[in-house]
Amino acid sequence: MQNLARKKKDPFARLAKFRQLEFLIAGGAVVAFVFLVAAYFVQPGTQQSPPDWGVNLTIDNGGAMANSPKVLLYLSSSKARDCRYSNSDGIWTDFETPAADARQWTLSPGDGLKVVRAVCRASDASERSAEASILLDSTPPEIVLLKLSGVTNSEFEASFKATDNIARTLACSMNLDAIKLDLGRVASNAVKTKALTASQGTHSIKVECTDDAGNRGEAIVSFTVEALEPNANNS
Repeated sequence: MQNLARKKKDPFARLAKFRQLEFLIAGGAVVAFVFLVAAYFVQPGTQQSPPDWGVNLTIDNGGAMANSPKVLLYLSSSKARDCRYSNSDGIWTDFETPAADARQWTLSPGDGLKVVRAVCRASDASERSAEASILLDSTPPEIVLLKLSGVTNSEFEASFKATDNIARTLACSMNLDAIKLDLGRVASNAVKTKALTASQGTHSIKVECTDDAGNRGEAIVSFTVEALEPNANNS
């Protein structure tokens, strides 16, 4: 009877062992699959394809403005064999080896936004392009010294108007003889008046204004503070 009972339990025990073996096999298959995927994407001693190459172009080291059409082009690329350049007029240079540091360049005539383009070729004949822009402002502000008022007295007012073709405000100063007075930012095409005091005699006033591109304009005027006649204020 005991042997019969054992024989009846054996099928269940064998089934449990079979399922345990089945689980181990399935788990091993998953692990093997993971290793296969890892081996496919990351293989020791091999390199993945390098990233696509490009070209970077800047004008005057990335400056926003220039006060001269003579600028410097800076080009960097890991694969460029030779490059050619053009302003917006579409007239291209010949292909040439990129400069190790900077390339001298002349922007198209006239103030305003300028765009320079570059096309480079690699040794496999593939091409990449880039462009850079800069605002050209080569015109200095125009300064007009208006008529001085009250110069027959030691206290008077000096007025001027500064006009710029691009800048909305200008950094201005006024010199009364050797004394410099900082006027801060002055609106373009607006009249600026400054109260001054000077001794009797001949003096000079110089106004200087500088725009954002570094162009400087100035105007100078000479004047005389006259002596008051006796009892002139009582007449």
